Amino acid sequence: MDTVIQISYFIAAMLFIFGLKRMSSPVTARDGIVWAGVGMLVATLITFFY
Repeated sequence: MDTVIQISYFIAAMLFIFGLKRMSSPVTARDGIVWAGVGMLVATLITFFY
C-alpha cells in the first residue's frame, strides 16, 4: 500500500511540475492550469484517503 501512495505522490508532483512548465507560455497557460490542478487534486485525494 505504501508503494501505491508513493507512486501516486510522484505522479501528482510530475503533473504539477508539467503544469507549471505549461503555464510559462500564454498559448498553453490554460492547459497548464488544468494539469497543475489535476496534480493537486490527486495529491489531496491520496492524502485524504490515506
